[in-house]
Amino acid sequence: MKKTMLVLAMGGLLMFTSCSSDESTKSSSLDGNSKVEMNTNPIMDTTEFKDFENLYNQFTSGEIEMGEYLKGTESVDIAMKFLEKLGETTYGGYTYGPDIVSFALVQYFIVISN
Repeated sequence: MKKTMLVLAMGGLLMFTSCSSDESTKSSSLDGNSKVEMNTNPIMDTTEFKDFENLYNQFTSGEIEMGEYLKGTESVDIAMKFLEKLGETTYGGYTYGPDIVSFALVQYFIVISN
């Protein structure tokens, strides 16, 4: 019985935190009372975004292999420039090329989902 209650409590906590963090990624607080939707159009118009999107499209279409996509010098450079444009100058704390490209891909999906 205690395990069941613990699992239910943890599930409820997980759902609560995921729902509350979802709202924080979709909007930013101006003064605590009003909310404004995050506008990603300026980001999507940048050369860095378009370069990363092109790189991702080349990977998904099979023009480049996964190893080249994750470890290639050009891929890592494009990912780093894209992250810098987003203000992620520490690259999410990652230092290894494939991790930086993967983090940039997550950020790319966040931008296009808004």
